[in-house]
Amino acid sequence: NNNHSSPKQNRKKSKRSKRKRKRTELDETIQNDMQQMQINDDNRNYKQLYLKEKNKNQEISSEFENCCKERDHWQLKYEQLYDKVKNVLENDRASSPPPLR
Repeated sequence: NNNHSSPKQNRKKSKRSKRKRKRTELDETIQNDMQQMQINDDNRNYKQLYLKEKNKNQEISSEFENCCKERDHWQLKYEQLYDKVKNVLENDRASSPPPLR
């Protein structure tokens, strides 16, 4: 008689397994929600990092542009000065008498 459980015990068992199943489903739901929250947090962090890097890159590229403009400006100044000096030297050479031998 011990091996055969009564219908009453059977009912109890099924109730317990139902409760256990519910708890497991709830646990899984909570687990999934937490994972999703973690994913959202990660995404937010990556987005912030991305924007920070993007801003940094924009600053660097504008700084680089400014440096290039300045370099071009000074290069032009240098070339103008070089041409002036060259002209002065050529004029000087043309107006001076040939060297004595």
